[in-house]
Amino acid sequence: SFIQLINANNKDYHIAIKENSSVFEFYTKANSLSEEIEKLSANDFPYQPQNIVVKKILKDKFFENLVCDINEANVIAKSNQSKEPRVVVCGLLKAGKSSLLNSLFKNTNDDLFAVGRTRKTAKNQIENNNGISFIDTPGTDANEQDTQGAYDAYIASDLLLFVHSGERELVSQEIDMLKKIPISKEELEDKLEIVVTNSDLSFEHINELKASISRQIQENFGFTKELHFVSNKLYKTEKLRSHSGIDELRSFIYSKVEANKAKLSEKREQALLNAINKIK
Repeated sequence: SFIQLINANNKDYHIAIKENSSVFEFYTKANSLSEEIEKLSANDFPYQPQNIVVKKILKDKFFENLVCDINEANVIAKSNQSKEPRVVVCGLLKAGKSSLLNSLFKNTNDDLFAVGRTRKTAKNQIENNNGISFIDTPGTDANEQDTQGAYDAYIASDLLLFVHSGERELVSQEIDMLKKIPISKEELEDKLEIVVTNSDLSFEHINELKASISRQIQENFGFTKELHFVSNKLYKTEKLRSHSGIDELRSFIYSKVEANKAKLSEKREQALLNAINKIK
């Protein structure tokens, strides 16, 4: 159960849950209900009235949301066992996430994070650099299992790099993807950084993209963000590397992570408590 996980791994979190009596009472009842549901599910009489009722309940939107909320708290609790800052790269399939990470790792051969014309990243890949965990995630428009793994990484991120291919403004799937991340608007604003790849474009095109994407973020999320324009293609050519924007982005990431280190533990604890309090 979730409470057992918290109790085993972090005494402070367990105390925090117990102090919130309504949450603790809910979990106690939820665990008992879970045991009863397991018994019913194992029953050899699938058409018994109580089984029909249970199946109907489990399809209810309330329980779907409940499962998501419990999963969110569970993911954060597990992830908080690691003390290293987590930088998670997210985006749609073929947005250039793995290529970006290779560039950030100064890997111009693209052989650390797999890239290719076909889909290469099917599960989260974690690599460490200078005490920071960088996590590559599958494109969220691939399949349900990969999407869930990706969203779990987003939930547990300390810094979230959203990668967008710079040929157009944000498409509806990208906006929906960001809206589905089950964290507060304040957390999203704090974590999110937008990286526009393939930006070896004209200054005029870049300025148009800045204006349109900034407007989309403001309209859909209620905050503004500076955009980071980079080109993995330029970074691979030594003579053009200084024009790629990669070195500037790398410096920005390390500076932001370093600036947040002092409050990292506090932010993670607050994120967990926020997730717990959503479960009513």
